[in-house]
Amino acid sequence: MKQLLYTTAAAISGPIIASVILAALYYADRDSRVIKDFRITKVVSEPNGEVISGTFNKVRSCTFKTLVGLDDEGNIYGVDYSRDLVNSRPLGLQKFGPWLVRAPSGRPLRLITVHTCHALWDHQETLGVLANIK
Repeated sequence: MKQLLYTTAAAISGPIIASVILAALYYADRDSRVIKDFRITKVVSEPNGEVISGTFNKVRSCTFKTLVGLDDEGNIYGVDYSRDLVNSRPLGLQKFGPWLVRAPSGRPLRLITVHTCHALWDHQETLGVLANIK
């Protein structure tokens, strides 16, 4: 009976410990930014959106996946960064742009980026807000 109890406890504790470790890693990753000090230094209005340029500091070695604009109603808008596409920038201060943010006028947009930092999940973070685009 004791042996069955020890075997059962060992079989149950392994997955529980692994789950706790994974949860801790997830929350640590979620709170560790890839991009810091995001600054928009130039905004130019065009008929199909706003063209932005600026600077940021890349502080984690992760691979870029995508960038979108998100309004307060949950609508997602494309950001054309093809003229500035670098999938794996080095760490440190960076210049970005021109990025074309395609969205209707009068809405503030959160610029959200997704990076791959490891094989388990993607890392998502808000870079900043492009206020009241025209």
